[in-house]
Amino acid sequence: MAMSDPYSVNTVLLLHMEGNNNSTTFIDSSGFPKAITLYGDTKISTAQSKWGNGSGYFDGTGDFLGVSSNAAFGFDQGDFTAESWIYPLTITADAGITDFREAFAANNGTFFIDNAAGKKLAFWDGATKHGGSGAVIQTEQWIHVAVSRSGNTMRFFVNGVLDATSTISVSLGTAKPLGIGGSNSTGWIGSSPFHGYMQDVRVTKGIARYTANFTPPAARLPDPDPVTGLIIPSGYRRDIYDGGGLSITEPVTRMNSPVSRRVRLCDQRSGRLVREQWSDPVTGLVTFEQLREGPWVLYSLDHTGEFEAVAISDRLATADGSRP
Repeated sequence: MAMSDPYSVNTVLLLHMEGNNNSTTFIDSSGFPKAITLYGDTKISTAQSKWGNGSGYFDGTGDFLGVSSNAAFGFDQGDFTAESWIYPLTITADAGITDFREAFAANNGTFFIDNAAGKKLAFWDGATKHGGSGAVIQTEQWIHVAVSRSGNTMRFFVNGVLDATSTISVSLGTAKPLGIGGSNSTGWIGSSPFHGYMQDVRVTKGIARYTANFTPPAARLPDPDPVTGLIIPSGYRRDIYDGGGLSITEPVTRMNSPVSRRVRLCDQRSGRLVREQWSDPVTGLVTFEQLREGPWVLYSLDHTGEFEAVAISDRLATADGSRP
C-alpha cells in the first residue's frame, strides 16, 4: 500500500540515477520534474550501485548534471535539505555534491567535500564556509551525506550521524541553477568536479528533514505521487484495479513536431495516477498496455523547469490502442 511522506510535496528534486550501463538518461522523479542536462560524459554505470540497477558516474574531469535556474532551488532564508548516497573514487580537490550558485552573487550555496579541510563536508554560502570540521569522507565505499538548514542552524550528517553544526543567517537567493557533481554556475562551470558514483540525490525545500541522528534510507527512495501527495514504493502496481487486455496509443507533439515527454495516465473519474512513461523521441508516440476500458485521461509534462501538466487525451482504451 502507498506510504505517507509528510515531505513529498516539498521534494523539488529526486534523481535515482538508475538504468542500463552507459545510459545518458537521467530523470527527475520528484512531483515537479525538471529537465536534466548532461555535461562531459556523465552516464549511468552498473559498476557500482547502492541498490537497484546502476548509479550516476562522474569521471572528475568535466562531468556534472545541470538544471536551469529555478525558484525551487532558491532557499532564501528558509529551511532545506540536500542529501545523496555517494561513492567517491578519489578526492584530490574540492568535490561538489549539490551546487546552488549563480554567477558571482553573494547569496549562493554549494554543498561539497572540502579537500583543504581534510576531506570533510562543507557548505559555502557565498561569503562564509560552514562545516569542514567533521568526519573524513572515505573513498571506495557508499556513504550517505546530508546537509540541512533549520532556522539559522546548518547541520551536516555522515551516514545519519550529526557531523557538524554551524550558524547561518544569510539568504541563499530566490532562484538558482543546480549542479550535481560540479558547478552549473556562470563563472564556475564544471568547477569542483566529483569523481565517483552517486545515487538517490534528493533536495527538499522548506523542510529540514534531519535535525538529529537518523537511520539512513535502507532502500531506494520511493517516488512521490504528484496527484495524491503520497509516495509509491518501488515495484508497487495497482493492476488489481486497472489491468486488462486493452491499450491506448497517443502522439505527443509540440508545435506539431513529435517530442519526448513524461506522460501520466490517470483514472478520469478519480484523478488517480496509474502509470507513467516517456513518449518516443522520434515518433512522439506513447503507449499504455494491459488496461481496462477506462475512461482515462493522459497528461504530458512540459520539462522546461516549471511543472506544467497538459491534458493531451481523454478517452477509453481499445483492443489495438487506437481512438474508439
